[in-house]
Amino acid sequence: MDKYSGISNYLMFLSETYKLDICINDFVGFLNYDEQLYCALQPFLIHKSPFCMQIKSNQILWDRCLAMKKSIKAKSQKLKSAYFGYCYCGVGEFIVPIISNDYVIGVICAGEFNYNYKISEYRIRKIAKQYNIDADSLIKKYLASTRNSVVDINLVNNLLGIVAEYISAVYAALVNTDKIKNPPSVTKLCTETYVLSHALEYIRQNYSNNITVKDVSSFCHCSESYLSHIFKNKMKTSIMKYINKLRIEHAKILLLNSDSSVSEIALKTGFCDPNYFSVVFKRFTGLSPSEYRKKGFVPLKRMNNQSTNANNNLQ
Repeated sequence: MDKYSGISNYLMFLSETYKLDICINDFVGFLNYDEQLYCALQPFLIHKSPFCMQIKSNQILWDRCLAMKKSIKAKSQKLKSAYFGYCYCGVGEFIVPIISNDYVIGVICAGEFNYNYKISEYRIRKIAKQYNIDADSLIKKYLASTRNSVVDINLVNNLLGIVAEYISAVYAALVNTDKIKNPPSVTKLCTETYVLSHALEYIRQNYSNNITVKDVSSFCHCSESYLSHIFKNKMKTSIMKYINKLRIEHAKILLLNSDSSVSEIALKTGFCDPNYFSVVFKRFTGLSPSEYRKKGFVPLKRMNNQSTNANNNLQ
């Protein structure tokens, strides 16, 4: 990822500074031809707010969100400049086209805005009634996931236009490769990216629960075998190994920065059985949880003494 760490850090900076939910849509499959680019942009490939994730837990609405890419592509191809729009659920966002040789190869979406609440509420309640979703709960998540103020479109265009031009330049450099000349189905590639990105986000949001491959595939509305195939192909590991690795990484933080017992940390990180947690932890780190904590823990008093001594030595 080092090759594209600059663009990834820049997107993170924009997201945190301007409170933007940034999502990059790939219309031609350019993400599939550069693994490092895919890894760098992976955190920005889907709308992952609690509101959007709940909407997409319904398969019909999942398909509807995916189908919206066609209309976004058509409008972006027509305008070829940044614009502001709404999704069918009333979420407002800016769309910045990524253009190569006068053709829109993707867009960068930046939101999520609650610009006209009356319209948004009407759309949300209509969807909730149609698909038997609790409307008040959905509206609560909508309000928590969106912001009232809208950033100036010229500012967004200037900030994200840099990213659009960068991706366009990367695509231009790839366009003469054999893979680009004879690409597999673009629809297939983009759908796989869409599914995998949602699987990763679902895992990130739910790793502390006792989730299974079936849970992840159910959220992504696909078979376990299909998800396992694309996960293994792209992530170079199995889904459960990935989940356990994420759990262990968070467990390591808790072991070094909390007074929670090993059993409590096991439960907090999604392991029902503390003994199994210890087995998995040792498999990943070579140490038991207790050994890891003992080896990495430095008492606060000792740290303060070390800091004081270091300062004295510098004077």
